[in-house]
Amino acid sequence: MSDADVADALAQVTGRPVRHEEVSDADLAAILSERGLPEMYVQGWTGLGTYKRDGWFDVTTHAVERLTGRKPTPIADYFAT
Repeated sequence: MSDADVADALAQVTGRPVRHEEVSDADLAAILSERGLPEMYVQGWTGLGTYKRDGWFDVTTHAVERLTGRKPTPIADYFAT
C-alpha cells in the first residue's frame, strides 16, 4: 500500500480531501533536520523512502492473523473505527 493509497483511504473515510505529496529524500532530510530531529532519526526516516521504493514493504503476510487470531482489516475500515 502506497502513501497515496493511505491518503485516499483517509479521504474516503473523512469525506474530506487528503493530499499526498512526494518529497525527495534530500528535501525530507533537510526538513527533519531543520525541525531539530537528531541525525540518527533523520537518516532512519529518510531510509524508509529508499526501502519503500526498493520494494521492501511490497510483501503480504499472514502475520496479523497469526498474531491476533483475526483477519486483517482494510485500512479504510481501520480509519473508520
